[in-house]
Amino acid sequence: MTDHKGNVVSNSLSEQSKKFKILIPVWGEVYIDRLVKFTLSSMLASGNLKALRDKCDSVEIVFITTKFSKCYINKQDILKQLNQYASISHCLIDDLLPINYYGVILTLGYERAIMQDSPETQVQTNYIFLNADFVMSNNLLSTIVDKMDDGFSAILSPSLRASAESVMHKLSPSITNDMILDLPPRDMVNLALQDLHPMVIASIIDGKLDTTIAHQFFVKPNANLLIGRFFILFMLCIKPERPMQHVSSYCDYSFIPELCPSSNYCVLSDSDEGFLLELAPQEQEAEHIIFEKQSIADVYQRMQSWVTKEQYDYSKQSIYFHTKDLSSHIPEEKILNDRLEKLYAHLDKVPRVSHINHPFWTSAINFLRVKSIFISRLDDKQNNNIETRTSIVPKLTKILYGASPYFNKLHYKYQDYSVCLNQLQQYKNKAVLCVSDSNIDSFNQFLGCTHTISSKEILMQNDLNSFDLIFITATHTDIESIANILLSKDMNFTGPVIMYINLLPMRPDEFKFMAILTKLLALEKIHLHYAEGKLRKNIFLNFSSKIYKHLNKRGNFIKIIAHGLGFIYGSLNVLLHNIYAANSKKVKGAINRRDVSSITISIQMGQAHGQ
Repeated sequence: MTDHKGNVVSNSLSEQSKKFKILIPVWGEVYIDRLVKFTLSSMLASGNLKALRDKCDSVEIVFITTKFSKCYINKQDILKQLNQYASISHCLIDDLLPINYYGVILTLGYERAIMQDSPETQVQTNYIFLNADFVMSNNLLSTIVDKMDDGFSAILSPSLRASAESVMHKLSPSITNDMILDLPPRDMVNLALQDLHPMVIASIIDGKLDTTIAHQFFVKPNANLLIGRFFILFMLCIKPERPMQHVSSYCDYSFIPELCPSSNYCVLSDSDEGFLLELAPQEQEAEHIIFEKQSIADVYQRMQSWVTKEQYDYSKQSIYFHTKDLSSHIPEEKILNDRLEKLYAHLDKVPRVSHINHPFWTSAINFLRVKSIFISRLDDKQNNNIETRTSIVPKLTKILYGASPYFNKLHYKYQDYSVCLNQLQQYKNKAVLCVSDSNIDSFNQFLGCTHTISSKEILMQNDLNSFDLIFITATHTDIESIANILLSKDMNFTGPVIMYINLLPMRPDEFKFMAILTKLLALEKIHLHYAEGKLRKNIFLNFSSKIYKHLNKRGNFIKIIAHGLGFIYGSLNVLLHNIYAANSKKVKGAINRRDVSSITISIQMGQAHGQ
């Protein structure tokens, strides 16, 4: 057996202990429900968990989660079936959740789960990495153990993104009464090809769309075949050649070079070997889709700053997703190869970026430091690559701008929060039901309440009228389901509802959002308030960047001064805007969406339902 470079590999599992750990990060009831229904049920398919258990000595499933989610996971009936083939444990990450930056939490969660094992145990364990939005074909785990038995230290795989809303609806009928989702690779690929995610469609090189964050390139010769070249591949399975020391970058950037320095890995390049379907919300990263094709030079300018040596190597291999037998000659593949060769000609002119302290990772960590998101709470021993000592920057930031939700007038989100807080003021320390599918800790702190549920649980509450207020936070992509609940005849609540809507960047469903908002505005007892938070943000950033651009090329000390002057100057301009602008606005018709970053809606439910 040879690796991706053609080298003969050994180190067969048959000569060692065959121990597998399946690591699954998941938290929040919405994602746990999706995990249970699709990911875990596909794990029970033929050729997966049972086949894995039959071929090895021990299997353990580790849920990387929170204390609350652990309790919810343990209530799921499917665990009884999983327990037939694997032991189940949990790795708690409550202290990481305040980071509120998914890629960082995911990476540090995986790291923590691995470092629960001793160094000796790590190098004797095969770690399988999954996400809560992955669905497996029915042969994937069996393929993994066979490949590792051939002597590879790691297996890399693409995950093909499909639009979750459509594909989940089509997958559901295939789930048996025993909670098993048993689909062969070609059937699952067929579902994905019918509902490819917009970002995949935009990455088809001979299509009409493009993306500003290109890291995968596709051609689609026909309805039954998609060929891709990936710069970023998922580390599906790793048997560490050396114990984990510390995290130096995101998991799909650093785990292979850190844990598998010999590059003794293989890539699942044919979907028949095993297929990993990724259920991604349709609006995910839609702000990066553009309506014109970029030149190779434009693509290169973005990629040169982040592509590592390993990612460069990954992209050399074509990957085939197909529902029928592959032809020996596919003319369209030459289009893909030619485009990549032109891109390589540019990339070869610059040295590869190191995965160690990758700029994407360090910029995320620095962002978290500046925003004061509790980096100092992280465990020094497990995350010694992150400087956890107290920094003066977060302290100065808090002094200058305040902290969420108590921003002062220097901060561009001041009016967004103050408009909502003014509405909530009279309900402090009363019986408030918070409804959210996201993090609303700052509002919870203000209200002094702790009872929080997801949006789909509203109608399950026995006595809603025991609450003085229902407070809902959502993004504009959630408003349709929220509106349906509020307008439902089963919504047995006659009191006030306050809803805070965070308007994300421009998305394809913009007009749909406005249509639903218009329906809500037609209710008799409803008031809508908004502030020009987006305009203030633009003022802040524009003035800050002007000073920084003039001074940022004159040494590190000058850069620090430039940052300081830019932020202060921008803050003062935002302050002037806050002083002279109206504090909030009420509207009964259309709004200028370009300048609005959040909306606060107050509804009297008894009046809304005509009671």
